[in-house]
Amino acid sequence: MDFQISMPDPESILIIGAGQAGGCAAATLRGEGYAGRIVLVGAEQHRPYERPPLSKSVLSDPESEPGIFLHKPEFHEGLKLEYLPGTRVSDLDPAGKVAHTADGGQIPWDRCLLATGGRVRLLPGVPEGMANVYYLRELDDARRLRERLVPGARVVVLGGGFLGLEFAAVAREKGLEVTVVEAGSQLLGRAAPALFADWLREQFAASGVKVLCNAGVKGIQPAGQGVAVQFADGGELAADFVLVSIGQVPNVELAQSCGLAIDNGIAVDPAGRTSAPDIFAAGDCASQDNRWLGRRVRLESWQMAQEQATVAARAMLGKPADCDLIPWFWSDQLGMNLQMLGVPEPGLQYEVRGAMDGGKFSIFGFDQVHRLRYVLAVNNGADMRPLRNLLEAGKQAPRDQLLDAGKPLREIVKQALAA
Repeated sequence: MDFQISMPDPESILIIGAGQAGGCAAATLRGEGYAGRIVLVGAEQHRPYERPPLSKSVLSDPESEPGIFLHKPEFHEGLKLEYLPGTRVSDLDPAGKVAHTADGGQIPWDRCLLATGGRVRLLPGVPEGMANVYYLRELDDARRLRERLVPGARVVVLGGGFLGLEFAAVAREKGLEVTVVEAGSQLLGRAAPALFADWLREQFAASGVKVLCNAGVKGIQPAGQGVAVQFADGGELAADFVLVSIGQVPNVELAQSCGLAIDNGIAVDPAGRTSAPDIFAAGDCASQDNRWLGRRVRLESWQMAQEQATVAARAMLGKPADCDLIPWFWSDQLGMNLQMLGVPEPGLQYEVRGAMDGGKFSIFGFDQVHRLRYVLAVNNGADMRPLRNLLEAGKQAPRDQLLDAGKPLREIVKQALAA
């Protein structure tokens, strides 16, 4: 795959997508001393904000909304952007270096960053906009769902991933009757080992949330004032409303239409460059080689949106830039903080440090030669920093020591780093 570099300093930079990645890139450009024109185009009416709180604090408390925005209003104004909210780019011309907007406008650029993010994956066979069927991706989605969190209401959550479980936890705290329906054999099927998924399912059951796994959904039909979820085995479940949370689709259509390389997202090099000169990409829409995992991946996370945007902004200015991260994720649900380092790769052997019944523990994933490759910490975030330092340094600590909960982890890591 050919990633090209263009050297002259840009006079005008266009950022398509005003989410976390787009907003972070704009701030980084100014922080690096770029004084030229920056045009930030966003489909939403809101200035850049972080999405993780939408399924947590924003659902619980409208007063938390000001805290989700990436920058305070005065900082945003101080960036001196040409900010175009509620605007969609319909066509991008790499040769002529101009973008066309859906309302007929034209935006010339010297360099362009695609931070187009993703969109919710729709449930097949269910008409978009069907009454009492919701998706959660944007701030306005969270606001609409918040109005439905009425004690005693019945909600079915389709999808046992992070977002679905976070919503389910908030809904249960608000007094709703909650059922989580997962088509796979376990919760968090792609993100956590079965050892943890089984434990987490027990925690949700203890909180009053019903969890159904191996439950294929055939469709959703109106039923009275609510809906009926129809299962592939012929069963049916009535609810006042449904949240569909079955993943997202990267927004690559604009990149695809102008000939950029696509590989599970817009393919970029470690500096965020696409296959076309002067066009970069970052965030949920971009795929990149990950040295830790040894393959190209597209990671939908706060960490990746932030880091890729920072790296791409520096690269657009011709400065040294390289995105090389060990994947890190976090989630809050049922009053617990979960943090994950790495991903649960096939063939890992999982061991527990601490006691799972105590509510504070870590799960380590080792490969066949006992190297640490994955960590999941439950209410144990203090373990993450030393472990990240260890793995980023390319070092390892003895497996038996890591699993000894009686020995401070920081001491174990300190010794390993000094070796």
